[in-house]
Amino acid sequence: MDVTEKAGIYGSLIAFGLGVLVCDINEDTYPDIYVSNDFYERDYLYINQKNGTFTEEIKNWTSHLCLSAMGVDIADINNDGLKDIFITDMMPEHIERTKKVMEFDNIDVFKLKQERDFYQQYIQNTLQINNGNNSFSETAYFSGVAKTDWSWAGILFDMDNDGFKDIYVTNGMIHDLTDIDFVDFLANDVIRNMLLKGNKDEMLSIINKMPVTPLTNYAFRNNKDFTFKNVADEWGLGTPSFSSGCAYGDLDGDGDLDLVVNNVNMESFIFKNESRQLTANNYLQFQLKGIGKNPFAIGASVKLSLNGQTLVQELMPSRGFQSSMDYVLTFGVGTIDKIDSVSVLWPNNKVTILENVKANQKLVVLQAEAKDWKIEKVKSKPSLFIELNNASLESHHEDNFDDFDQEGLVTKYLSKEGPALAIADINKDGNEDIFVGGAKGQPGKIYLHQGNGKLKLLVNNCFTDDAEFEDTAATFFDADNDGDMDIAVGTGGNSMAEKAAYITRYI
Repeated sequence: MDVTEKAGIYGSLIAFGLGVLVCDINEDTYPDIYVSNDFYERDYLYINQKNGTFTEEIKNWTSHLCLSAMGVDIADINNDGLKDIFITDMMPEHIERTKKVMEFDNIDVFKLKQERDFYQQYIQNTLQINNGNNSFSETAYFSGVAKTDWSWAGILFDMDNDGFKDIYVTNGMIHDLTDIDFVDFLANDVIRNMLLKGNKDEMLSIINKMPVTPLTNYAFRNNKDFTFKNVADEWGLGTPSFSSGCAYGDLDGDGDLDLVVNNVNMESFIFKNESRQLTANNYLQFQLKGIGKNPFAIGASVKLSLNGQTLVQELMPSRGFQSSMDYVLTFGVGTIDKIDSVSVLWPNNKVTILENVKANQKLVVLQAEAKDWKIEKVKSKPSLFIELNNASLESHHEDNFDDFDQEGLVTKYLSKEGPALAIADINKDGNEDIFVGGAKGQPGKIYLHQGNGKLKLLVNNCFTDDAEFEDTAATFFDADNDGDMDIAVGTGGNSMAEKAAYITRYI
């Protein structure tokens, strides 16, 4: 029965979903759905409403996304028990290749996409770290995993059994169809001739003339501090190729995860993992046996508690890019030889608890032997700050001036350096008051703090007289030594000629 529309799953005409993964993102025991969309459409995050329906909440959970989102994997990379999300895109690592094969939206197209609700999308991989309060922090650039070229699969698993999940990324395109020289100087002429002559056979000649550049895949070792290091060559995974799908599994039963990689126009890779022979790291494996129509226990979750850390894996074999993983769950546990406790949460919300489990073994766990478990309401982590509602606090409005239309080589907006902000107790009532500067055409404003977070606008015509200036900096100080707070406001205009800021001092 097709319940797509009834369940709240969106069928966009411009969606190009290259990846989908089912996973319990918010730890409420109900599976959610993440869909990665290539091209224009943003990704979807469907949160399970526990009644057969989903709501799409990607903008509530994230600050920005990939533009050309490809494969997706979801796993816990920092052992806090929360599941993080890794999405691949197509940004090259080195500047030379970036200049050769990449083109970017100009600022007008980017703003138009935002106005049309395509959200903030950038050409980069994204690593969304789960904050535990229904939000993610995106750290791909900080983590060193933002650029891996034309990437397909990105899978998260513990390659060296040290207890932390690493990242393996496949990349490569058999022809560089976005090569800018090819597009500008060859493809257009051939296509024009093909249209004039009506000869479709020339399309093959276009494809054959595209540049061919095999690339090495990436193997990012987890540094255990939210950063990663590419060790593909060091770990024997640096063979140039045109790779797409990949899957991991313990092929030889020795306790570490081997790797199979699909390649275009060349033989597949099979990489034997030597971690058990080269390190002192231990492992623990689980083969789950379900009941009824789910004999492999798809959807079950296994959590390990050891040394104050929580290691978690969810049995959802379809991951990365058009690939399926081994049903046996393999945990690396480093040098630890005994795990404090193991809990297996089954799809029917029953649980199996194991304590003081020895490492370096495969455990067969039966859902039929699981016990009832009282489901407790998930408590979100409290936020350090909460937003106070102030009806008197007016929104800041920038004008539509665009620096890039005037100065093509500037790297950021120089006309939007505000709003300036300064805080001081100007009426000596014990509450700090706020000055908020205005953009060009908008006066600055002072809000008096009434106590308990309530603000009141202080009407003052002196700021209105200078509304044409862009307020870029402000500070309170006692300019005339009379014991009260004065304010200096640094201002400038939009154009480069007006950018020489001057200071207006209000006493």
